[in-house]
Amino acid sequence: MLAKKKNLIGGVLLLALMVLTMYHLLRGKQLSQIFTILTQVKLGWIFAGVALMFVFVACEASCTRFTLRYLGHDAGRLRCLGYAFVGFYFSSITPSSTGGQPAQIYYMSKDGIPAAHGTLSMLLDTACYQVAILLCAGVALLFRPGLLTAMGTGLGLLLILGAAIMLV
Repeated sequence: MLAKKKNLIGGVLLLALMVLTMYHLLRGKQLSQIFTILTQVKLGWIFAGVALMFVFVACEASCTRFTLRYLGHDAGRLRCLGYAFVGFYFSSITPSSTGGQPAQIYYMSKDGIPAAHGTLSMLLDTACYQVAILLCAGVALLFRPGLLTAMGTGLGLLLILGAAIMLV
């Protein structure tokens, strides 16, 4: 009974957050303007974007599952996919995207995974993500050598500084 009440309260809060978000995004806009823009949108790009976001979340779930298994916890694929979606959601609604990983650790601990193992898993996932981003940037620089100057010297120096910090 208590679980049903908690789920109902959680659902109402989620719905309220969605309504509040839509209100702030759309206030001051003409509905006719929005419908005009929506008719110009190519649905193929929307579906491709949603599919790629799902691939991103699925890759994070796979990384989480791998690290948790290495730490001795056999969390299933769907459970890890749930952790990834929790992280994606909470990162989307918290300032500076700071709520995703703590929420993931919280849900892992509810499933019996010690907070220390959940934290280490999130740390390793983040490190893997940063390395992958740097590798993608490095490959882009190899195949597009003029990219660094096209980005501007300030941004290029920032990229080099980020790479140096990650390699140290």
